[in-house]
Amino acid sequence: MKRGDQYAQAQMWDKAAAEYQTAQRLEPDNPDVAIKLRQVAQKRAGERLTRARSLIARGEIEAGLTVIQDAVRLDPGSTDAQQALDDANQQVLARAEELLATPEAQRALELTQLVLAGSPRDPRARAADEHVRDALAEQSYAQAEQFATAGKKGNALIAYAASMTFRPSFRDARAQIGDVKLALQQELTFHVVLDRFATTGPGDGDIAAHLRPELVAQAFDDHLPLRVVGSPPAPTARGVRVTGALSAYRFGPERVTSRNDQCDYIRGYDTVPNPARADAERQVNNAEQRLGQAEREVDQEQKEIDRYQRDVDDTQRRAATTTRRARSITSAAASSRPRTTSRARASACRAPPRTAAACGRTSNTRSAACATCRLPSSSRTTSARTSPSRSARSTPR
Repeated sequence: MKRGDQYAQAQMWDKAAAEYQTAQRLEPDNPDVAIKLRQVAQKRAGERLTRARSLIARGEIEAGLTVIQDAVRLDPGSTDAQQALDDANQQVLARAEELLATPEAQRALELTQLVLAGSPRDPRARAADEHVRDALAEQSYAQAEQFATAGKKGNALIAYAASMTFRPSFRDARAQIGDVKLALQQELTFHVVLDRFATTGPGDGDIAAHLRPELVAQAFDDHLPLRVVGSPPAPTARGVRVTGALSAYRFGPERVTSRNDQCDYIRGYDTVPNPARADAERQVNNAEQRLGQAEREVDQEQKEIDRYQRDVDDTQRRAATTTRRARSITSAAASSRPRTTSRARASACRAPPRTAAACGRTSNTRSAACATCRLPSSSRTTSARTSPSRSARSTPR
């Protein structure tokens, strides 16, 4: 709904209506959405009325009527929209009356249908539509009679059918269509006159006897405008005459004085037992049993593999947990151990004073750790520095 408010502030009423409709589907019981949607519909109807009046002023009456019908659909209670619709309907119906006397008479029916689409209960539109249909049906019927009189049966058929589209039961248009179809079919039918073929020998008569028009006509589709006849039709009919002669033709098998043909027919069948069938069936059954046993063993081994895999996974998880715990304990112990200074380590030296002083004098040649107290060399140096008086007293004068 917030987007709809933004579009409404920008006077983009169509987009605002779309957003409000979406909000109404999400919140059908929200009265604010319904109120805003109705207000936006009024704004949209006002815009369409303004555009429709501009179109009608330019002479585009049909386009203007379509826009006005849209405005009435958006705001049915608007008196301005209803008044504009009535005025536009009157102009369109008047335009339809004018078109009846012109070659564009069929456009009059399109205009009346346009008016009825927006105002189906308008009595003036209904009466105008009936009048237009009667006029168009009468024009088409009169045109069809003119074509029929001129011998243009195809054009007459189309005109009779057009009159029935405007008025399905107009006069005797249906009967006239049937008569024109029959006459047109007779006019287009092509006739083939088939004469009896001449023969020169006894064998040729067999074929000539079967070349009768009624038998040959069965080879063609009845829907085709083609007829095979034995005598010429009316003089005005179109067609062709087919005639001919047969020579040295024979129909049927060779004629002989005696014929001794013999044929034996055998019916039924014999069955022979197969001695190896029982053994083959036993082998198949044994193979199926072994296959089933092997499949069961494979399934059992797969279950064991799955169980061992789960045990391995559990062991690895426990080892990883133990390793992490040991590392954490080691880190905690290292961080909590106190650190002593070099002065404190010197005071804790377990060597006698004389040894400590001697250790300090020989610091340049000593090893990495004191042999007496195992303290680092830095501690021994510090110890020697802290007792200069003892070193002096121990030196003989």
